[in-house]
This record gives sequence, structure tokens and C-alpha cells, in this order.
Amino acid sequence: MKQKGSFTVEAAFVVPMLFLVIWIVIHIGFFLYNREAATAIAALGVLEGSRLEQEGKNTIERAVSSYVEEEIGEKLLFTDEVQWDVKVSAESIRVTIQVRQNIPFKTLTCIAEENISRIHPVSAIWEMERLKK
Repeated sequence: MKQKGSFTVEAAFVVPMLFLVIWIVIHIGFFLYNREAATAIAALGVLEGSRLEQEGKNTIERAVSSYVEEEIGEKLLFTDEVQWDVKVSAESIRVTIQVRQNIPFKTLTCIAEENISRIHPVSAIWEMERLKK
């Protein structure tokens, strides 16, 4: 006795599951890409802020914030929510980026944070000379 429709019935169960697995793998790939991109944007943001060392606190915050906003718009893919924060103090520049992305059955969140110390050029030269001795 032959079972003519068994392959069709099995395929009806297997193919949707296979597509779901492929879809989840693709979304996880986008999440991993966005995590690395957010880390790179945060690192480049603090470097942008350190380049403007002679400017005032508000000028640095605006410049870094606009840089981060522009890079997020260009680099991140298929994100549901992106939040960023730029804090400039007398001692440091900190950029924090939080990316939230929904995949089937789960919401993934990553936080990229970079920090760089603000050292006045004269202080940096004195510190380097002190370390040489």
C-alpha cells in the first residue's frame, strides 16, 4: 500500500519551521551587526568630542550628539528603538547608545558605552614628561 500524500503532509510541517529558523537567524544577524555598529558609533563619538577639546561643554555635547544621530541614521538597520545620551564633564566625555530590536518571540537590547578622559594638552605633556622619568 502506497502513501501518496505523506511527503506533502511532512513538508507542510517542516517548511514553515525551516522558514521561521531562517528568519530568526537573519534577525539575530541584524542584531549582532547593530550591536557592533553602535559600539563603533559610540567610540567615534567620543573621539569626535575629544577633537573639540578647546570648545565649551555645550558645544561639544551638541557636536557629538549631532554626529551620533547622523551615524545612527546611516548605519543601524531594522531597529525598533534607539536611544543615546551624551554627557560631557570636566573630566570625561561619555556616549551611551541603547538599541532595542524585536525578533520573533523576544526583544533584544544592547547598550554600547564609551568614555574618554578629557585632558588639557598642557596637562597631557606634563603627564608624559612625568612618566618618562
